[in-house]
Amino acid sequence: MNSFMSWVGGKKSLRDAVLARLPPYYERYIEVFGGAGWVLFHKPPSDFEVFNDFNSNLVNLYRCVRDKPGKLKKKLRYVLNSREDFDWISSLHKRSLFPKFRDIDRAAKFYQRATRS
Repeated sequence: MNSFMSWVGGKKSLRDAVLARLPPYYERYIEVFGGAGWVLFHKPPSDFEVFNDFNSNLVNLYRCVRDKPGKLKKKLRYVLNSREDFDWISSLHKRSLFPKFRDIDRAAKFYQRATRS
């Protein structure tokens, strides 16, 4: 499976090389620098998986994808993007206003910003 987004410094082009270095069997997979999750989504599932990233907005997005996919999809369904929209969302992010939004709104705005830059 592929990731649903790109990420600066992502491991998309390295994922096969990373997976070739994993042992044939492992009980736990911990993604320390999660980003777009290219390795996590491409590898076979394991018993215990952890997605970790320093960016709390990114982690919130993944939490909403996991727990509220229908609500997130509905929120993004008719999104139209313009330069003004991107600049407005970026200004909210720069002023640290993202955490003031509900998790689903925060995830949608972050996804818009991350995929339209």
